[in-house]
Amino acid sequence: SLGLVGSEMCIRDRFCSYLFAIDLTEPSELNEKLIAQQLLIYYRGLASGRRDRNGDPIDTEAFSIKPTTLKRPLAKDESVYTLDWQEPFVNGSRQKMNLSVKLLTGRNEHGVVFICAAPQPFDSKVWSELIRVRTAFEAAPIKSPRPGK
Repeated sequence: SLGLVGSEMCIRDRFCSYLFAIDLTEPSELNEKLIAQQLLIYYRGLASGRRDRNGDPIDTEAFSIKPTTLKRPLAKDESVYTLDWQEPFVNGSRQKMNLSVKLLTGRNEHGVVFICAAPQPFDSKVWSELIRVRTAFEAAPIKSPRPGK
């Protein structure tokens, strides 16, 4: 398992698209398979104990994730996935969640995994906004921690 510390930001649209950054707190050999496994664990955890619109428990074991190939990549050095899951917060319906994952180095000792997520197709307008925010994060100066922290 990875040592993770994360934060999340939601772009408010009718589909709940969002992005989050995860600080890697220990060295890790990230590869497509490991990233997919960790994403599946994350999304199963989000839905665990939740109920669908009929009041039935969400079957998180039915969730699956697969790497996706885009005709036109969103950005250099990213991996993209499609998650088949049951959305647990708004309506409990099945949906395909598209995910873009990029490892950013130089932000901390072990790197930051930056994940953009939206159920809309990768060529939709919201993806331009998600990638714009990620690019701004990449370009932002790194603040040094305060002494003693």
